[in-house]
Amino acid sequence: MAAISMTILLQVLSLVFLACGVAAVYVLWKGSAHLRKIAPGSLRDDTQILLKSPRVPAVSVIAVARDTSPETLGFVRRLLDLVFGHHELIVVLEDADLAELDVWTKEFSLVPSHHSVMGELKTSRVEAAYESTLPLSMLVLMKNGAGDADAWNTGVNAASSPVLAFFDPRSEFLADSLLRLIRPMLDEPELVYAVCGTALAPIPAADKLPGSFAGLEAMRAWLGRCAAFAAEKNMMAPVPGSAMLVRRDAIIAAGGFTAGPMELFLTLEDRARRSPKEYRAEFVADAVGYLPPTGSMSEVRARLKRDQRSIFGALRLCKKMAGGRFSVGWGLPGIAFYRFWRPLLETLAYVLAIVGMVLGWVSLKVGLLVLLTTAGMGMVVSMMSVVLCELAASQSSDPARLSRLFWAAIPENLGYRQLRNLWLIGK
Repeated sequence: MAAISMTILLQVLSLVFLACGVAAVYVLWKGSAHLRKIAPGSLRDDTQILLKSPRVPAVSVIAVARDTSPETLGFVRRLLDLVFGHHELIVVLEDADLAELDVWTKEFSLVPSHHSVMGELKTSRVEAAYESTLPLSMLVLMKNGAGDADAWNTGVNAASSPVLAFFDPRSEFLADSLLRLIRPMLDEPELVYAVCGTALAPIPAADKLPGSFAGLEAMRAWLGRCAAFAAEKNMMAPVPGSAMLVRRDAIIAAGGFTAGPMELFLTLEDRARRSPKEYRAEFVADAVGYLPPTGSMSEVRARLKRDQRSIFGALRLCKKMAGGRFSVGWGLPGIAFYRFWRPLLETLAYVLAIVGMVLGWVSLKVGLLVLLTTAGMGMVVSMMSVVLCELAASQSSDPARLSRLFWAAIPENLGYRQLRNLWLIGK
């Protein structure tokens, strides 16, 4: 009886895994089709016109940091290198020591500022404010740690522009990223309340295997969570490395931040879905933000864990917003199933198959069926992501890179996939 029950359970799980694989291929195909649809608009070279046009609204770039480390300093320098007609940079430092600000004071010629940070959002008190005497519109606010949401809301209150920009501190981005992101808002300013943009990271020619695994992960996220979800109404889920533009009045109307930029984006999508007007968020498939390539397994794991925490934080927020019901379409629940329940069920199936075969309760054919519908289907999905990304991408092809990524799908699903499942379950 136990042998029959275990065999039936494994067969049912195999059908579930097969269905998940087919659904993943469909989502990737849908994302590729959407990218090809929006590709003509991304090829416009009108940055010089946008740079000078009086129709382009001012943008406030907001960054929140917990220290004044060299890494944070480098991120701020890159933000200051952004090219735009009229923009400002607001940096909110949490729990930073005033003594550590000496390097920043010299780097940016900071002096005490009397800038008022009063605004519509309720926040804790700003301890100190500094502004640059250089020809840079830069404001630095010092706060005692009151949480990420409080820091982000402080930046919103201090912003003087109608559009706010947010960049991932770990990302790379082009100097003209703001010019590329602003286009959808100019096309339909009354309806587009937010823009999210990202592209695939350039993968070095001599990349190591962990870098290929990270590249395949990024391709699936780019085609799925970004492009495929963008084809639906207000269902896009930003991925790590994304850059965002959001209308300030939309943030104020939503009550400000409750956590980080991803949660804010999903909150705004929730409000847009409930509105009778055709409000929407747009996706820009451009190098306005992306995570740099990685060659170490530890960094691959760290990125995966950060993204996993962000996803589950967004899920908790969406449940709270909808009184326990999901309110952002099927996208976020689908991500949750793919990132937690599927790895959990796969790991359970592997354990049951191995134990069952050792005890003689499960035949070798059933064990191979489990492997085929998990690892085998995973290879199909990864290989399809390489092909579909190539069909959707506008840049020139690199045969060596494509070949390396295509064949990396085999070791990815015969070893790394099983290890990744354990990482995802542990969050």
